[in-house]
Amino acid sequence: MGVPAARGTAEDPEWAVSVHRLGAAAGINAYDYAPLLVGALFHVLLLLDPLAALLIVQARPGGPVLAAAVMLADLIGNWSVAWSAVMARPSAFLRPAGLLPITLFGVFVLLTALPLRRALACSGDVSAPGARQPAR
Repeated sequence: MGVPAARGTAEDPEWAVSVHRLGAAAGINAYDYAPLLVGALFHVLLLLDPLAALLIVQARPGGPVLAAAVMLADLIGNWSVAWSAVMARPSAFLRPAGLLPITLFGVFVLLTALPLRRALACSGDVSAPGARQPAR
């Protein structure tokens, strides 16, 4: 059995997820546990996450595609930061906090993005700019 992860480090997945959620409030150093490019990616995702949600709420077909791209980038970033810790103690990540729920939600978003996009594209919203008006 290994040494438990120290609180407040990248090896503690609950802490890492909490920091990602609060990254906007914590400023530029919120992701100092991660490499610079991954930290920059997480800051960009803080802007793209709500944009994807807004596009989906507005029933725009590009929303699910953006959400899938954001989630894929988020998964890659989180897994790249935690990879060595996962390899050292895989069972520590089989709990309902940290990488497990992020990964399960990411799989859900990736699997549903294209069907949702197709459904939104076929909805035929007649109030959309450039939409054809029904024949009378």
